[in-house]
Amino acid sequence: MLEESSVESSSQADTTAETEIARSAKQEAKLVLKENASITYNMDAAKEKEAIVANVIDYEKSVLPAGTKADDFTVERKGGFGLVLIWDKIPDTKLDAGDGQDIRIKYNGNADYKATDEVKATINVAKATVNVSVTPVTTIYAGEEIDRSTFYTLDPNDPELDVYIFFVGVNSDLKGCVNIKLSEDQEKLINFISNAQDKWYDFIKDDESLTLKEKLQEGITVGQLKDIINGIVTNEFMMNILNGLGYDTEAIKNIVTALDALTSINEDTTIAIGTPAHAGAYVATAVAVGKNYETGTGTGSLVILKNWKGIKIEKNPAIFEGREITVSEAQAIANGESTLCILTKDGNPLNSASAGSIHYWFTGVTKVHVGTKMPTAPGKYIVTATVRGGDYFAFPSTFVFTIVAD
Repeated sequence: MLEESSVESSSQADTTAETEIARSAKQEAKLVLKENASITYNMDAAKEKEAIVANVIDYEKSVLPAGTKADDFTVERKGGFGLVLIWDKIPDTKLDAGDGQDIRIKYNGNADYKATDEVKATINVAKATVNVSVTPVTTIYAGEEIDRSTFYTLDPNDPELDVYIFFVGVNSDLKGCVNIKLSEDQEKLINFISNAQDKWYDFIKDDESLTLKEKLQEGITVGQLKDIINGIVTNEFMMNILNGLGYDTEAIKNIVTALDALTSINEDTTIAIGTPAHAGAYVATAVAVGKNYETGTGTGSLVILKNWKGIKIEKNPAIFEGREITVSEAQAIANGESTLCILTKDGNPLNSASAGSIHYWFTGVTKVHVGTKMPTAPGKYIVTATVRGGDYFAFPSTFVFTIVAD
């Protein structure tokens, strides 16, 4: 047993000696880094590591085996919070855009070269570019929302990018309008800020006592919107709340960046939130904003057609409870206080504003009356109701009605 143990110990010693000899036989590697080298941000952390290895290492001054790749090096960035220093490996994490960032690199060694110690350097990361392509012509019907998945594309399609869509055009009522379409997450943020404005009035509400959402729905100027957003961004109390609840505060800052990208819209232009509600033709500009990207824009068009799906002109049930209309009811219609007909969609009444697009032509049967003005004298009449302007189309409706004394 003693002899076997002695032999085994001798074998282990020989192996250790061989390992040491092999190590000593390896060539010394030398790693020299360039100071203040630059790369461009990449959403793919592995590609960002490749860029660091290619641009930060001074290969002329370094001693490294030929054909080294990014996997042959350990690359780390300086991280941590406050006084806590942490070195995070890349590509487990990546560098955001910004200058003077601390990194360190180590060559891992191979069969012929020894590993090196970590070498530190600073690096500048430039913002990347993003290409925004908007579908040349998108067509929807009044009351519908655009589909972001087909409306525009991004290259690269980085989830961190906030995309705002601006619509500028003339609707079917020949009125100019500008709308801003936010993402669902951004709209949730607007809702939260507006709820907070209700709760913490003294901190973040303005003199008019309207929340951000209320102002956007009502319509405010571009300059006013910028002032509101900047007021929220510079409010430390509000920003701490948003950060504490996990909201991406960059999303709210990016609204101003997106507005600044639209040089064709001046500060006095009134803007409203959401896809335009009215039929018409609009120039659509998608603006992609992110802290690691130069602002990108793309332009297309949106055509909103009059909605005809399930739309009908029907008698106003509030008036035609029976078969006859009283003189006082007729007078109310003539004065614009009520409507003879309404528009319905799939049997459900549309909003009262849609009734304003109904045009009438009256002809007397038992009274002499022809024209567009609602008759008020007792008698029997024929009316043809058609849609002119507005956001909906329906086939004309013709019927007979009777006006009787009160």
